[in-house]
Amino acid sequence: MRYVLDFGSAQAGAPTPTWSLFIRLDTLAAVAQPTIHEISGGQWYFDLDWSLTTATSITFKVTKGGIELSDTLSSPDVELPGATTASAGVSSLVGYSQVGPLIARAGTQVGVLNLNPVDQATYDPFAATDPNVVQLLEFLNVVGEDLVSKANGHLRREVTFVTAASQTSWALPADFVSVIGDTAWDRTGVSPLYGSVSGQQTAALKGYISTPITNIPYRIQGNRLVFPVAPPDGLTIALEYVSEYWIQTAASGTGPDADHATASTDYVLFDPTLVVMGLKCRFLEAKGKDTSLAYTAFADRLEWFQGKVGGSRTLSMSGGDSQMGEFNIPDTGYGIP
Repeated sequence: MRYVLDFGSAQAGAPTPTWSLFIRLDTLAAVAQPTIHEISGGQWYFDLDWSLTTATSITFKVTKGGIELSDTLSSPDVELPGATTASAGVSSLVGYSQVGPLIARAGTQVGVLNLNPVDQATYDPFAATDPNVVQLLEFLNVVGEDLVSKANGHLRREVTFVTAASQTSWALPADFVSVIGDTAWDRTGVSPLYGSVSGQQTAALKGYISTPITNIPYRIQGNRLVFPVAPPDGLTIALEYVSEYWIQTAASGTGPDADHATASTDYVLFDPTLVVMGLKCRFLEAKGKDTSLAYTAFADRLEWFQGKVGGSRTLSMSGGDSQMGEFNIPDTGYGIP
């Protein structure tokens, strides 16, 4: 696969750019550095044959004439796995930024730092003692947790398990936040589960039904999936859920794996500009400054990002396969509005 490096027209000609970093993200081990070739006008390229390496993501830094370019590449042919019991919602780091540059950008924009773009790329806020920077780091975790509830289309995972021994309660993954509506299915019988049922419905089911039923009811209680009535053994149950993991640590090759930042090299899995805007809003608010313009800009960017990560096809009122029908129009009680 071919990748292009653009250093600008002023960097045309010799010398050839040099690698300062070319490693795989899962083990941080060095990978054979490909040869760099010139195109023209300060553009260069290198070819990477993913079939010759077991790496799924590679991060690099390359320098020419004092200009450093860096990026993280993901294999186009490998789908990264998620946690042990769930599939990851994110398989590429392209378009995301690390904690250090995000704090540097926000700090520079609100006037507590004075860093040019080159210095921003390598800034480590965790080494700072300035209380303003420490405050921005705290606000980063607040903004991240808040965005999980507002724009999570890319943070959704799937968990599956097999019923056994009349068990009625199952632990959900540690990063579980909430179940995605209408995604809980019995894949053995190929039918949706019924729920999530209320406490009153649960009490009624326990009182009137004692044997497994076809339309399996379920309930989410805390971090557990609970069946009011024990389902038949051997069923494969699957559901999608929102994950609270919005950080991918530098050592992770398996998608998001943390719910807060601990290092400048951690990747924040939200639009970088949106994160910087959110940090500015929180910081200005804490300092008693006017936040009206900042919040308007943040809200506009959030709306765009929500569409980017959660967009879907337009449903047709005429029905038909995968359109509006029994699986996406809820029952209303047969005449009861």
